[in-house]
Parts: sequence; structure tokens; C-alpha cells
Amino acid sequence: GVRTALRRCTARCAEGLEPEAGAPQGVPQAETGWRAMLSKFVPDRALLAKHGWSIFISYGLVSNLNSGLLGSLSWATFRRANPTLSPLGFGTSQWTSLSISPKFLAIYAGYYATVGTLLRPARFALAVAMAPFFTRVVKTLRERFGLPQATAVGAVVFVTNFVFSSIAAAAVVKLACLTAGVTVFAARVPA
Repeated sequence: GVRTALRRCTARCAEGLEPEAGAPQGVPQAETGWRAMLSKFVPDRALLAKHGWSIFISYGLVSNLNSGLLGSLSWATFRRANPTLSPLGFGTSQWTSLSISPKFLAIYAGYYATVGTLLRPARFALAVAMAPFFTRVVKTLRERFGLPQATAVGAVVFVTNFVFSSIAAAAVVKLACLTAGVTVFAARVPA
């Protein structure tokens, strides 16, 4: 069958010989090993070319929401373990400077390395599914308001990847803290 012909063709090419007459030409070989594993995490170039900038807008939104989710889980976990501290400060000077607690960063890194890595293929799939929506939104902005392409894309990026993502992250932090039974910030400690 085809597999046998491909194996013979591959073996002959590996030996430096010309393929047999009638052997399939230009048939891509299945990737194996680490290349196959890597291909699950690297976007397909043809897919990126098809969707263009809209896939980057949608992936930016999905990625920001993912970071907000992981950050909120980290925030609630940190506050539960450290009821008198806030992730945005540590030690006695927590309200005098906006430093980020190394313990909070360690918790976030743990969630990102585990849950975040597992969600990466789903993030890309969701971004691809959302890309046509963003194409329609930009097209609508261009047609209704006569905006140039760059301005319409910039407006969509600002609203979705900055404004909406920030509001969603704050809401999810509040929800995670309510679920964990802790306040978002530690109470002020009198000096």
C-alpha cells in the first residue's frame, strides 16, 4: 500500500538513491518524537496566514484571560496562606511600596507551569474559533465609522486586550477570593 511505498521511498532517499519510478513524490512524512510534541504547541503557519491579524487579537484576549484566571487562583491561594499579607507587598512596608511578593510569584509560577501548560492547546483552539468574530468586528467598525484598518484593529485590541481583560481579571480575583473565604487585600496594619 501507500505506507509501504512511502517507507521504501524514504529508505532509498536516506541512502542517497533516487526514488523508485511511480513512488509517491512530495508526500509529507508524519512527524515523530519531540517534533510531533512541539507541533502541538506551535501554531500552523497556514492557519495564521488564513486568519491574519484577527487570530492575534483573539489569542491576546484568550491569553490575557488565562493569565487573569491563573493570577486570581494564585492571589486567592496566597491570601489564604498569608491572611495578613497582600500579594502586592510583603513585610512591614507592604503599603508603602508596590512590590510583588516573591511567594506570590512562586505560587503563580507553579500554576502557570502546571495548569497553564495544560491549557495552551485549548487557548490556541479557542483563539482560532474566535478569530472570525474579530474579523467581523473590525469590518463593522471600518464600514460604519469609515475607520482605516489600522485604527479599527487598534481600537479592538485596546478594548478587548486591555479594557475587557483588566475588568475580567479584577472580577475573577474578587470571585476567587470570595470562594476561598478571604478578602482581596489585607487589612491595613497600624504603624
